[in-house]
Amino acid sequence: MLIRKRLTYANIVATLALLFSMSGGALAARHYLITSTKQISPKVVKSLKGKRGRRGPAGPSGAQGPQGEQGPQGAVGPSTGPAGGDLSGTYPNPTIGEAKVTTTKLADSSVTSAKIADGQVRAADLGAIVEVKESTTVAANGDGSVSVQCPTGTVVISGGFQPGVFGVEATSSLRSGNGWLYQAVNKVGSPETMTVKAYCLEA
Repeated sequence: MLIRKRLTYANIVATLALLFSMSGGALAARHYLITSTKQISPKVVKSLKGKRGRRGPAGPSGAQGPQGEQGPQGAVGPSTGPAGGDLSGTYPNPTIGEAKVTTTKLADSSVTSAKIADGQVRAADLGAIVEVKESTTVAANGDGSVSVQCPTGTVVISGGFQPGVFGVEATSSLRSGNGWLYQAVNKVGSPETMTVKAYCLEA
């Protein structure tokens, strides 16, 4: 069969159509080329996510950061450990050691009579006892009285009396202030002496 070498209108149109179709596909391919995950729908990206891989090796330690500010002081905790000084046992519940409470460690008036067991205070534990006395003359067949006071720094603890002769009879003998009072009647027909005594404890 003989092929004509002349170009016809139909041949030119067909050739151009072929060229446009090929170049158009290339342009379309270049236009829809994916260059970023932002071009893909998040749902599609999520569905394409694979399993987590194995943990990689730890990187080198970074430089030490600056020291932070000092925090507030915390509450004082309970004491622990063995007790010392006048205490024995261990904290938090130590006890007073044996023979550690001495006179110099007691406050004035801190020990009352209610704190002292019966029979624990002996005569040797008391201060010195001072005797003071005073005498007077009572008229014949008359009444008389005489008193005496303990010296400063002492306290009266007892008292008594002494008539000069029999016949001078006591009508009262009792404490009076910080001393003692003696009252009597003289039934003798002559003036007689009567003496009162007070016993004072040094404070």
